[in-house]
Amino acid sequence: MDERDQIAQADVFVQGKDKETGEAVHLVVEVSWGVGVYDVERAAERAALLAKIGTPTRAAVVGHVIVPEAEEKARTLRVWSWRTDRQDGARAA
Repeated sequence: MDERDQIAQADVFVQGKDKETGEAVHLVVEVSWGVGVYDVERAAERAALLAKIGTPTRAAVVGHVIVPEAEEKARTLRVWSWRTDRQDGARAA
């Protein structure tokens, strides 16, 4: 699979503006009920591939459960993470 196909496999893409710089930024998101280390790595890899073409990019994972190892990996790789709550919606992990 080439890099373009790998990027296209991400679950969600969001475009917005960085609050600090005002610069356009793309968020590459992997979504899973249970987020593991592989999900975090995959989000980081896909965001890095998109960034190679000059697109300011951030990686994120969203899930109902984020295992502790995945939370640690997210901190290490600077991947944003959110846990969903059936009643309250998403919250930062």
